[in-house]
Formats: sequence, structure tokens, C-alpha cells
Amino acid sequence: MDNNYLTAWEDYRGKNEWTDQTDIWGALLDESGKTVKEIPLWVDKNEDDDDQRTQEIAYNSHRNEYLVITDETRADGNVPLMGRVFEADGTPIGEEDFVVADAAGEQTYPHIVYVETRKKYFAVWFDTRNASSGAGDSWRTADTIDIFGRWLSESGEPIGDEIEICVREGRQLWERVAYNPVMDQLLITWQDENVYECALTDDVLWFSGGDIRGTIYGVPSFLYGQVIEEGTANPVEGAWALVMGPSLPAMKKTNVGGWFNVAKESQPNGKYLAVVFKLGYFPTIQSVDYAGEPRIETIEMKKLW
Repeated sequence: MDNNYLTAWEDYRGKNEWTDQTDIWGALLDESGKTVKEIPLWVDKNEDDDDQRTQEIAYNSHRNEYLVITDETRADGNVPLMGRVFEADGTPIGEEDFVVADAAGEQTYPHIVYVETRKKYFAVWFDTRNASSGAGDSWRTADTIDIFGRWLSESGEPIGDEIEICVREGRQLWERVAYNPVMDQLLITWQDENVYECALTDDVLWFSGGDIRGTIYGVPSFLYGQVIEEGTANPVEGAWALVMGPSLPAMKKTNVGGWFNVAKESQPNGKYLAVVFKLGYFPTIQSVDYAGEPRIETIEMKKLW
């Protein structure tokens, strides 16, 4: 909303070695990428304080603020994930940070997205809680690394339990997450140094010195489709799709690409009607036979003039 960016990094100013305890600094950038000001996001007051290193930022478009998450190495060797919220100008909201995840071992290298349709954040990280080598050892030598995630509220506070994304023997790390607003689903990917599949349904995306694997997290689709203009095949944005049949009706609006999606709930098999309408077009009705598997439909609309 303010046409600004916030970036962050681990900072060694005043330190001698990269192994010294570090702080998290950030910079507010204007719309052209020029630095407006630097911001001390996490700065310890003395050498005995905790050590922050890997960090991620997500922008909350509804509240015009940023959530910053960092790992924090403590004196006992435990490494939780901590969060802090900042206003659009970089001013911290509240005096204290809060715990995002805190288990045995290390919770580190987080990645977060803000899901606008749910007004929540989703965070993922890799985690050594199940490593047989113990909680105090580094992830660099841990024999087991897993991928965990969790929902966070609009203000950044944890919601519900942590979610096991990929928990197996061996090492799964370097995770990323992206949100698909049409399907209301999350794509989570990671590097898997093993050769077997995870508990969730996952697919090998690429292989080179370790598999790149991924999984879809969210509610499966019942019906998704694209609405296009007859004759030009241009996507029709802002059309309403009303799906009726043996279950309760559902109505969805098409996005800029003309796509819409109805999530799978408890729809029984049978014949459904997709009724699509928009000002300036003839209403269109298309029959859909549902037999338990997601349906993909292309619906053409004819212009009135």
C-alpha cells in the first residue's frame, strides 16, 4: 500500500568471524528499489544474547504490515523460530517477539507466505527434532531432517498444531512454499537426499544430487475450469460460475486468467450444471458429469455485442 519493500539479512557489523553471534538487519526500499532507511530488526544488546541468522519476510496486504521470522540459537543449543511484526514503515509492533515453533533441536531456514483469502500466514521450515544425534548438534551433521509447517494468525501468532509435511528417516531440507489462490492450495517443495517417498503424496520434480520433491497441501478440487470468450479464446475475468446439482450450490468468480475452482466437500456423483454469467455476455449453461474425480472444464461465453 505504501509502495515500499522490506528486505532483511544476517548482519556481522562489529563482529570478527562469521561464527560470532549475529543480528538481523533490514532495509526499507522505495518503489524504485532505493534504500529509504536501514532498520535493526533483531539486535542483541551484548555478546551473551541469542544468535539470529536465517530469516524470512511476508507482507500482510490487509493490515499493511510485515511478519518477519528468524531462527534463534540459544545458550542451551536449542534453536526455535521466533516472529515479530513491523508496520509498513519498519516500526516494530509490540515490544516482544513471539514463538513460532520451539521443539528439540533446530527449527531453521523458514519460508512464509501470506494467504489473502484466509487472512493467515503459512510457515514451513526444516527441523532436526527427530535426529538421533541429539538436540544440540547442528543440522549440518544431523542424520535426520524433516519438513514441518503451521498456520499463523493475521497477527502472526501460531494457530493449532504443527503440520508434518515430510517426516521420514534421512534428510529433507531447503523447503519452499507458494500459494495458489484459484485452487486455495499450497505447493511445498524441498530437497530430499533420500530415495523413498514421503507419507504425503509427493512427486519427484527433478533429480540431480538429491531429489527435488513436492506436495500439494489443501482441499482437493471438485470442479475447476476456465471461462473464455467464444471466437477469441480470451479469458473472461470477473464472470460468476454457479454450480448446481445433487449437492448444495456453489458460486465462484473467475480470476484474471478466467479460472475458477470449487473445492471438493461431500458432493455425490451425478450430473451438475455450471451456469456462467457476466454483464455483456449471453449466460452459458454447461452440463458436467461427476464420477468422483476432479473435473476440468472449458466454458465458452458469447458476447452480446
